[in-house]
Amino acid sequence: MCELILSLDIYEEKKIKEIINVTEKYVNWFKLGIIPFLKFGPSIIEYLKKKGKKIFLDLKFFDIPNTIANASRIVFEYNIDMFNIHLLAGERMLEAVLNEKEKNKSRSIVLGVTILTSFSDEDITMLGIKRSLKEETMFLASMAYEKKMNGIVCSVSDLDFLRTIFPKPFIMVCPGIRTTEYADDHKRVGGVKQAVSFGADFIVVGRPVIESSEPVKAVKNIIQLLEQ
Repeated sequence: MCELILSLDIYEEKKIKEIINVTEKYVNWFKLGIIPFLKFGPSIIEYLKKKGKKIFLDLKFFDIPNTIANASRIVFEYNIDMFNIHLLAGERMLEAVLNEKEKNKSRSIVLGVTILTSFSDEDITMLGIKRSLKEETMFLASMAYEKKMNGIVCSVSDLDFLRTIFPKPFIMVCPGIRTTEYADDHKRVGGVKQAVSFGADFIVVGRPVIESSEPVKAVKNIIQLLEQ
């Protein structure tokens, strides 16, 4: 069954702990992006680990192979359950991370980020990429699959064609999930039912929960949709 990952893009210590504490009964996976990691560092990892929770470290590593290999070694030392690297960094960087994972005998799930959900075809063109957004997404996903990564992070709008080509157990994690009309900087969003029907393994939900006046109710509604 598709699982919920609750995104904790929060920089107030009181609020992040409140959200964790009120939702921990219903949520097993929590995402730590650059905001909470920069603000709280390893302490927020320890806080979640003590509660027996699984962590998706969403830092989108993008650097030279040696640097990313050393960074991933630290991730493995933290016993992070899942983390991601940006596929645009290229094959040598992917190989460096996967080699480090093998050396450390780590069971961490390593994902490759395809194209951010805030990007459109126009944004891709402005970057000088000759392929269309769909073509570039396919190219990056193919690289991750061929290099035997555990899976990818992709938009719900890309799932319909990606899942037909890359079957499970290749993992697909979808951010930008919305339960209602919600205006923000994500250009390629989707609903819970759409993600499930197209074959997502995980959905990442943040603002619809953490900005809700009733976060527990919001989480329950998402879980109900997943179960349906």
